[in-house]
Amino acid sequence: MVICPWCGTNYTVFQSNCSKCGGPIQSPKAVSASEREEEVLMPPAPPRDISDSYRWKIMRTDAWSITAGIFALLGAIFTFVGFALTIAIVTAFVGIPFLGMGLLFLGGGGYILYWRYNEALKTVNILRNGEAVIGQITGAQINYSVTVNGRNPLTITYQFRAAGRDHDSAVSTLNPLNLQFQPGKAVCVLYLPGQPEYNSLYPHP
Repeated sequence: MVICPWCGTNYTVFQSNCSKCGGPIQSPKAVSASEREEEVLMPPAPPRDISDSYRWKIMRTDAWSITAGIFALLGAIFTFVGFALTIAIVTAFVGIPFLGMGLLFLGGGGYILYWRYNEALKTVNILRNGEAVIGQITGAQINYSVTVNGRNPLTITYQFRAAGRDHDSAVSTLNPLNLQFQPGKAVCVLYLPGQPEYNSLYPHP
């Protein structure tokens, strides 16, 4: 990804002038694979000292978790109101739909929160015990069509080699794009020995 130094606009393909502000953009410098790998921050040997509370940090920057939390909160409110209205026989015909919608939101939001919580636990385990290997960022896409708490989800795709073959993976976050995770950059990937499908970027975005 190329970033305009004048206005900060991102481009996936290099162009000499920014189409937004007109400012000149310098051609990205060609860097050899060995030079790229030297820049990569590598973790200490496992097991690493990753706090259990880090799972909450992961969930706070996860669009699924935040959205599910909002739905679960709405579900709890609808359920309470629906239950109260249903008890009052006069307004039961209004309360029952509220109660049904509340239970639906509460159940759906709770299920997604449980799923994302387990995913966060897996990530903490990978960061603790994963084997480190040099990989490469293959893409970084900001989803401008979705906004969660005023932020747009960022999906980072990457590739690494483990167990004799290449693996492609992706991670989503609500954190802003870090220069370290731009396409083409070398990056450290942690994966569980014997289970490379369980992997994560290091440091976790």
